[in-house]
Amino acid sequence: MSNAYEVRNGIRNGTIAGLVAALVMAIPMLATENVDFAVLIPTSMVIGAIYGILTSNKSVSPKTTKESVTLGIITGLISFAILTKQVVVPDTESLVPLLQYALFGAVLGWVTSFLANKQKQQIGVTA
Repeated sequence: MSNAYEVRNGIRNGTIAGLVAALVMAIPMLATENVDFAVLIPTSMVIGAIYGILTSNKSVSPKTTKESVTLGIITGLISFAILTKQVVVPDTESLVPLLQYALFGAVLGWVTSFLANKQKQQIGVTA
């Protein structure tokens, strides 16, 4: 069970991580001129906030950066399936977007883990 402080921090960390991940994901999209920042940024921040809420729960909270990145990739793949309405096993045409969402998830997990670890260091919590 999480307390309000942990959930608030999870939302903040996830939202920031979602923004960073969206910007990283947008880089290859700019090459094809197929990016709508008005949709990408808010959607990514919401996905990040949801990820932050879920991972602030002690029973789901990743213990290592590797676990956080793995959960982030899973989140990215689920987001791909929901947002593109495709199954997670795509055809070759949707392989690039699938990889972009996996990259989004990896960055989401890493940045969230980084921010959480930085907070723990600031308040003197050892893991």
